[in-house]
Amino acid sequence: MPLLIPSYSDAYWTGEPVGYTSPILYGSARGGLVATPEDAAYQAWLEKGYTAWPWPKDEFGAVTTTALDAALAVCGLPATGLTPPTTAQLIAYANAKQWALATGGYTVTLTPVGGSATALLWATDPISQALVTGKAVRLQQTGAPTSTVWQFPTGFETLAAADFIAVAMQIADFVQATFTALEPVLAAIAAGTITASAQIDAAGWPTAVSTTAVP
Repeated sequence: MPLLIPSYSDAYWTGEPVGYTSPILYGSARGGLVATPEDAAYQAWLEKGYTAWPWPKDEFGAVTTTALDAALAVCGLPATGLTPPTTAQLIAYANAKQWALATGGYTVTLTPVGGSATALLWATDPISQALVTGKAVRLQQTGAPTSTVWQFPTGFETLAAADFIAVAMQIADFVQATFTALEPVLAAIAAGTITASAQIDAAGWPTAVSTTAVP
């Protein structure tokens, strides 16, 4: 009976890559490891006449997860996710997370002039932060108006000057808190105690929703 050759998009590789103490089995169709060789889907695949391929080797002849990632990439398939990210990748991920959080908006519940308590999403991209800061400065100067109109995704609202200033301070503190949270994350990456993006996600990032009353 001729040996059937599976498609890369529905194939299995078995071996003991560097970093593992026993053989593992990876399936490209499921995009992950197979918990046991008795897995029903794997057994059904074997019954078609297919055979798991030996885990590929890298350019140095070592059996590694990186080698399989490279083989999958050639076929346009996603990486296994088994290869630990590099320090540079972790640093880039942490910086991107901080920036996305700092510039992704900040929600504050307050009461507009003549209205009722409303959760308002404040834009915190760099330009919006500058506009909020500038308006807050103006509202604290001599002859400043007692209220101001500001635009939100839900429309325009008239806000008391004191409320606007209080929110501006909260936004500034929130943005600073994202940098404060980033510092120990980068230190932990450098120390080798953070080795995965999930650990970065689980770090002590501030919430983008205010829990402080305004004003």
